[in-house]
Amino acid sequence: MKKAIQIIKIIVVVELVLTGVFLIVHRRVIKAWITGSEMPAVPKWHPNFCGIKNREYQNLEEELTTE
Repeated sequence: MKKAIQIIKIIVVVELVLTGVFLIVHRRVIKAWITGSEMPAVPKWHPNFCGIKNREYQNLEEELTTE
């Protein structure tokens, strides 16, 4: 039982660290979302998870084709 609690503690710590990293990396996007200002430019490699349309990085055909 003590080992299970220790594993759960490790998992919680890892999740907190990963959440902190996510918040640090996306701080400008979060600020723009909260304040309603313009979103920062998205890197070309960034995938489209939020359904944002008309982004230049959505055309990935040239990157996905193998030569």
